Amino acid sequence: MDNDTYQRAQELFEQDDIQGAIALLEGLTRAEPANWRALNRLGALYAHSGAVEKAIGAFRRAVQVNSRSPKLRYNLGQACEMAGVPVEALHQYETALRFDPQYELARDACDRLRKHLKQHPAKTEE
Repeated sequence: MDNDTYQRAQELFEQDDIQGAIALLEGLTRAEPANWRALNRLGALYAHSGAVEKAIGAFRRAVQVNSRSPKLRYNLGQACEMAGVPVEALHQYETALRFDPQYELARDACDRLRKHLKQHPAKTEE
C-alpha cells in the first residue's frame, strides 16, 4: 500500500483541503483497487463532502475487498442511511453485528432504524 499518499491525503483533510484529499485517494484507489483502507477513507471523505452516492460506491468497493469488516459494513450502512435507503442501511448494520456482536455503534443504529421502520412501514418497500 502507498502509505505516503494515504498519509498525505490525511494531512490535506486535516488542513480542510477535502477535494485535495479526495483527488489523492481517487488516484491511489485507481492504482490499488484492492486497497480497502483507502477506499474506506475515500468513502468517508465523499460522505463528508455531501457526495453520498460516491460514498456508497467507495464503501461497496471496500466491502468487496474486505467483506468481513464490521467497520466497513457500518460505514456503508451510514452512507445508505444518508441516501435515504434505510432497509439497505439496516442490512449493513446487521451484517456488521454478525461480524462483531459487541459493536455498539452498529447495535444502536440497528435499534434506531428498526424503530424508525416500524413507525414508517412504507420505508420498508424501498
